[in-house]
Amino acid sequence: MLEIFFIFHFIKKIKGIAFEKSISSAKWIALLLFSWFGAEFSVFIIGISILGQEDKTLLILMIPALAAAYFSATLVVKKLKAENDDSELELDEFVKQNDDDLKHFR
Repeated sequence: MLEIFFIFHFIKKIKGIAFEKSISSAKWIALLLFSWFGAEFSVFIIGISILGQEDKTLLILMIPALAAAYFSATLVVKKLKAENDDSELELDEFVKQNDDDLKHFR
């Protein structure tokens, strides 16, 4: 239940940031879901290979798996926040460098 709350929290956050930047949120939400479940799966596979497959082991691995998933979702949001910041600078630099060539388009 807690996991679903966190996933919807991050989806809402991604939609807001993507709306502000006028980009599609679909690929970022897909990246969020893949990274979330990938991180959880990785923790469970590594933990089971080290600790063995017992019911107690699965319960112990739930907290690190959730922490890894939360961390991966945070990285996706940070990556989205950094998206387009570089491209706007590149466009400004391009316009400055090619100002003479672009004058006839104005």
